[in-house]
Amino acid sequence: TATLINGKKVSARAVSIAVAGGTLNGGLTIKDPIGPMTLDVRSDGSFAFYNESYEMGKAELGGSLSDGAAQGVFILGEDFGLATSGVQDWLLPWNEPFGVAGNKWNFAKNATVKLSPDKTSVAVDASNGKTNLASLRLTYTSKTGLFKGSFKAYALETAKGRTKLKKYTVNVTGVVVDGTGYGQATCKKPAGGPWALTVQ
Repeated sequence: TATLINGKKVSARAVSIAVAGGTLNGGLTIKDPIGPMTLDVRSDGSFAFYNESYEMGKAELGGSLSDGAAQGVFILGEDFGLATSGVQDWLLPWNEPFGVAGNKWNFAKNATVKLSPDKTSVAVDASNGKTNLASLRLTYTSKTGLFKGSFKAYALETAKGRTKLKKYTVNVTGVVVDGTGYGQATCKKPAGGPWALTVQ
C-alpha cells in the first residue's frame, strides 16, 4: 500500500514471484497514478522498488520539523496561478511563518480583507496581530507525517462595469519527510493545480 501526497492510499494485488539463483526479480502493479513497479531483491537482502516516475527509499516520516525549532515557514511554489484575472498576488502565503508547539502548528490571526470604499482596490486590516493575509490554516498528524488545510486567494474581478472582490478556497495536502514538509495546493473552482509547496 502506498500513500499519495494528498493522503489517498492506493494498493497493489498480491502476486507470486519465483526466486532464481538466490535473487528475486518481478513486479507489482499499484493502482493509478503509480502503476507497474519493478521489484529486485538481491541475495544480501537489499532491494529496489521503482518505475520511471516513482522510487522507494528510506526516510523518516512525521515527527517534528527539521531542527525542532519553535517556528516553521510555509512556502508556496512560484508556479501558483489561478485561472482567473485580477489575482492579488501580494495576499498569497508565499512565505508564511507559524509557531510550532509540540506537534501543533499555530498560525497568526486572519486579517480582514475587503473591497476598498471606492471599490477600486483591496483594503486590509492587519492590526492586533491579524497578519495572516491568506487565512492559512494547517493541521498536522505527526504519527503519519500528513498535513492538510487551506488558504484563501483573492481576486479583483470586473463584470458589467462593477468591480468585486472574489475569494477562492485553495486546499493544501502534504507529508513531512526527513524533517521537511512537501505538498501540493489545488483549487476546485476555478479548477487548478496541483502547485508545489514546502514547509520548513
